[in-house]
Amino acid sequence: MNFTAPCLGPVVWSSKPSADGYDVHNLVSGNKGFKGADFIRPPVDISVTFPVPIDISYIKMVARLEQKRSTAFSVFTEPEDITSSHPQNASGPSQVPSPSGPSRGKSSVSSAVNASSEHSSKPPVITLDGDMSDIYLCVGKFYTKSEDELALKNHHYRHWLRLPMPDDNSIMKGHSVFRGSLRHCNRKALRCVKSIIVRIQNTAERGPPVLHCLEVWGQPGISTNKNKRRELLKQWMAYKPVAVVKPVVPRLYNSNPEENKTEKSHNEELINRELLEVPEDFLDPLTCDVMTVPLLLPSGNSIDAHTLDRYIAGEATWGRPASDPFTGVPFRGGKQPAPNVALKARIDRQALHLSHLYIGPSLRPHSLYVYYIYSF
Repeated sequence: MNFTAPCLGPVVWSSKPSADGYDVHNLVSGNKGFKGADFIRPPVDISVTFPVPIDISYIKMVARLEQKRSTAFSVFTEPEDITSSHPQNASGPSQVPSPSGPSRGKSSVSSAVNASSEHSSKPPVITLDGDMSDIYLCVGKFYTKSEDELALKNHHYRHWLRLPMPDDNSIMKGHSVFRGSLRHCNRKALRCVKSIIVRIQNTAERGPPVLHCLEVWGQPGISTNKNKRRELLKQWMAYKPVAVVKPVVPRLYNSNPEENKTEKSHNEELINRELLEVPEDFLDPLTCDVMTVPLLLPSGNSIDAHTLDRYIAGEATWGRPASDPFTGVPFRGGKQPAPNVALKARIDRQALHLSHLYIGPSLRPHSLYVYYIYSF
């Protein structure tokens, strides 16, 4: 299940103000996405509180919104029973930025790091000052280059819910994907998670932080009672995402522009496909146009009669005799250009084959044969 779907009632908030029309609640109720105010710069924390503790399978984020893009993220989780495995023996906390949500009375958090050597291998945890009931574990830091979408997977996830999981390889059209792993030395960091924090740490071109889409997929944790599970499953099965409907274009004079446009584009596609199949030897090597009267030169090359006339006229202005454009050898005796009858027959046959391109006595403007079909 996607626990950021509005039918499941997630609670989302941000540590910084948003731009007009791009409120953080769009991540769970709309499709415009979140964008910080123009004067806001990272880091910005986005917190999502779930209706029940969940086991996280993977997290999907779309980091591009219009022309803005976020490039660095950190993901923190708040497991339900993590306090039992991290006693309050930390010393020397260092202040780090943290969200200040409506359900928390503190405005900052501290990173508690055990100073003793026996606990030096444990990663730091983020906790509210003076309150060890809310502890966040960092399950990944991700830095993208040009990717627009992030797919973060928990490889230790065990699926017990009898619902088909969506394909995590699905990609939005035109988006490149960054694939990462959610991991922590304590596997409970991704089980029975009450809330998560997505921290936007950097953006492209020093712009405001943005997040177009946030999806957290998983299943209710083992601590959730059966009645609550049934209720969530019922809500999820009845949920149908609202499809984005394009505005209807008004029709003028009782016309049907959609059908006309489709029929026209289909015909043009067929025409262009056939026109692209013109053999290369039909083209004049100097002008790249279809030849009307192909002539075979002494050098073995074929050239259009009109092109050869223009070449000879240009050479005459410099006092040079008529010659082969490819070798420069003057035409003398038996070395003269001759009509290429075989090539001319093939060109005419192709023109007759494509006669369906013409409407009445005139040709279509984009036809390659408009140049020569009426010259004979």
